[in-house]
Amino acid sequence: MEGYAIFINKNVVGFDIYRKATEKPLFQIIKNLKSKIGQKYQLKDQQGKIIKNSDELKNIISILNKKNLRLIK
Repeated sequence: MEGYAIFINKNVVGFDIYRKATEKPLFQIIKNLKSKIGQKYQLKDQQGKIIKNSDELKNIISILNKKNLRLIK
């Protein structure tokens, strides 16, 4: 993992994870501020497909831990 970005608007807050800063985000963690039950947090892949919906951020993070992402210094 080489980069990240945070975005905020009136309906969502998001955290993008990039392999390279010039590419699309590898993953997006999105918090929906006007969410339905079970859909407060979403994890999306590079194509925008929803991988996981959850009311708990730890469930989203556990999916990323399984992907073996490494921080590049």
